[in-house]
Amino acid sequence: MEEGLGRNSSSNANNGPASSKEMNLLSVTRKVTFRATLSTFFGVDSCDLSHLDIQEDKFIEAIVAYFKAWEYFLFRREYHWHDGTVKEHSDAVSNLGKHVRHLLQVTDKAFKQNTCSPSHKNLLFVDQLRKACKGKEEEELLLEQSALEMLLAGTDTSSVTAYYALLGIAGPIAGDEEFQRDLRTELCNGESVLLNRLVDETLRFKPVGPVVLREAVAADPNFPGIAIKEGAAILVHLAEMNMRKENWHDPRTFNPRRSVDSADMARKFFPFGQGPKGCIGMHLGRREVKAIVETVVSNYNMSIEGSETLSSLETRWDIANQPDTPIYILVGRRE
Repeated sequence: MEEGLGRNSSSNANNGPASSKEMNLLSVTRKVTFRATLSTFFGVDSCDLSHLDIQEDKFIEAIVAYFKAWEYFLFRREYHWHDGTVKEHSDAVSNLGKHVRHLLQVTDKAFKQNTCSPSHKNLLFVDQLRKACKGKEEEELLLEQSALEMLLAGTDTSSVTAYYALLGIAGPIAGDEEFQRDLRTELCNGESVLLNRLVDETLRFKPVGPVVLREAVAADPNFPGIAIKEGAAILVHLAEMNMRKENWHDPRTFNPRRSVDSADMARKFFPFGQGPKGCIGMHLGRREVKAIVETVVSNYNMSIEGSETLSSLETRWDIANQPDTPIYILVGRRE
């Protein structure tokens, strides 16, 4: 775990070593997914950050602030805007734009000078993006916005989901320590049933994307309760669907052993959306979350001092589900 992301604690995690520390694991998971996005799509490894003058912490802060600005301008009518808040969010949009332009400039220069990491000689998202935008009207704006969206989605969705999953099994609820032990045993045996169930339950209980926005491709005058016109904007409330008692047993309880493998459930549970407009990063996102959880559970014991749990965590339910104030998790390296 990185320095500066936690605080010392007098107690031990699950009777772990005295060096246990209360960690802001959300900051840790954001760093992990940010670096994974830079490496996978932009060819920038963690060892490249310094000489490319990429300020990691400020970049991540800019991504988080941009998310808040996006939600504010998307969901609030102009007559609800306040001058001070509008300026704050407008500055956040401009700030992330500056970071993205710098990233594009330094990576373009690095590739031309052949100073990028040797593991990235193959085609990258950023290379294909430059080719796709070349010669088009407002080429630079297209390039910047596409890169921004990749960084936004790649950093602050799977990171929050991984944090929720870890928080969900670290709390003081009866059975949390047992689940950690069972999950660790399964992972040691090369199995992943419990890991998959934990990720699915996290996506159900605290979906980072609580709603999906779609457009009606055809009119439907017989839809229950309302006649839908062709071209109408449709908001699908996934979070509400995930709490329906007719679909789930005890839906308001976080149960990491819950199974959603049935064919019938596939029609009721689709956290990444469905069809051609489904999340393009679905498989990468799940892989990142599973990798983070597996690494933490395999190497660390976790617990929470006090009575806070994933259920008690206060979150903002806008276009993205984000924690208001992350709960610190007591972490101690396993011996």
